[in-house]
Amino acid sequence: MAETNFEISKSRKEFGGIIFAFGLCEAFLIIGTVLSKSGMRILGIIASITFFTVCSFAVLSVFLFKVKVVDSTISVRTDLGRCYSFYISEISGIACEVLNDTEHGYTGRIKIEIKNQKLYLRQTMNRFQEMAGYILEKLESGEINEAAVSVDVKSRLIKCKNEKPFI
Repeated sequence: MAETNFEISKSRKEFGGIIFAFGLCEAFLIIGTVLSKSGMRILGIIASITFFTVCSFAVLSVFLFKVKVVDSTISVRTDLGRCYSFYISEISGIACEVLNDTEHGYTGRIKIEIKNQKLYLRQTMNRFQEMAGYILEKLESGEINEAAVSVDVKSRLIKCKNEKPFI
C-alpha cells in the first residue's frame, strides 16, 4: 500500500484583495483620527488599534492553519497556532454538508470529531478533495469505524471528492 502524505491549508487566492481592503479601512480610521477633534482622537486611536489587531489575527489564521496527513496520522495546527495529532482510528464522527446555491455555487464542508476536538474543513481549502477521498478510502479499509459515518455522509463525501467547487 502506498504511503499517504499531503497537507490541507486555507486558500490564498483572494488574499491580496482582502489585505488591500483591510489596509484601506485602517487608512480611513487613521485619517479620521488625525482630522477629528482632540476629545475624539482617543476613541479613534482605540478603534484603529482594535481593527488592526482583529485584522492581523484574521490574516495570520490563513498562514497558521494546516492539516498534515501521513498514513494514518492526522496532525492539525489551528487558526490560533495550537497543535494536536490523532490517528484515523480515533475518529468518532464525520459529518459532510454539500451546499448548492445559485449565488455561490457548489461548496462542501466536512466536520471530523475526535474525542473532545472538532476539525472543520471547507471546499475552498487546498487539497480538500484529496481529504474527502482519503476519508472514503479509510472507511472502505475499515480504519474508520462505520458507526462514525452514515450512508448519506458517504454519498456527500463522494460528491465532494469528484466535483470541483465554484469559487
